[in-house]
Amino acid sequence: MNASNEFFMYSVIMPVYNGRKYFEDALLSVLSSATEEDEIVVVEDGSIDGGVQHIVERHISRTPIRYLSKSNGGVASALNVGLEVASKTIFTWLSHDDLYLPNRLASDRDMRRLLPDLVTVSNFYLLYEESGQCIHVNSTRKIGNRQTIKLLGSRFINGNCLSAPVQLLKSVGGFNEALRHTQDYDLWCRLLRTTTFTAIQSPTVISRQHPNQDSKREPKAAREEYRLLLKNYLSPSDLIDYRNLIEILKVVSNMLS
Repeated sequence: MNASNEFFMYSVIMPVYNGRKYFEDALLSVLSSATEEDEIVVVEDGSIDGGVQHIVERHISRTPIRYLSKSNGGVASALNVGLEVASKTIFTWLSHDDLYLPNRLASDRDMRRLLPDLVTVSNFYLLYEESGQCIHVNSTRKIGNRQTIKLLGSRFINGNCLSAPVQLLKSVGGFNEALRHTQDYDLWCRLLRTTTFTAIQSPTVISRQHPNQDSKREPKAAREEYRLLLKNYLSPSDLIDYRNLIEILKVVSNMLS
């Protein structure tokens, strides 16, 4: 590998908590997208379902896989552990119950060759496990100006679809470990204080929707964290800007739902 290509190598962080049911499919999907110059960092966050270490050990591959185990601290703490040990320059993330499409890293790599410091966001599919329905989500149509208010109103980013330089994420403080449901959006809002997001139009991720997800099991806690996001990142100027009317209405709807 020559030095000019080093910036385009990816550390794919996979936080896992009681994810044995889905994890192998998720891992295989990363392996189908990654190269031998990328790395996968699996962070087991105190699982009590038997864990996934044995699954990792079954899948020795051309892409290096690191397995780390820690006591339970929540997904933000697992992601921060992954950030700390990441040896590549670009961060991506895959939840244990979601899937990368084969183009996930290649699409980002192509975009990044033009502007290496980009924070990119792609479209994705929602897969409803109970019904089998799969829906294309064109989230990147929201990427343009006034990104913070659109993020808070439409909540259009799937964290698995975002890629960013590792050092940039560290420079803004990484993930807030006090947040269980909105640790990703809190970090995205902090990123938007220093940069903007760039769209990748292709879908690159399949996001499963199932009843065991924390946001579905703990809706009250998720709403409280959303209110905290608004307090921290919604400015008075956002509220009085007529261009934000639709997003403000969505904010109100989100608070009431």
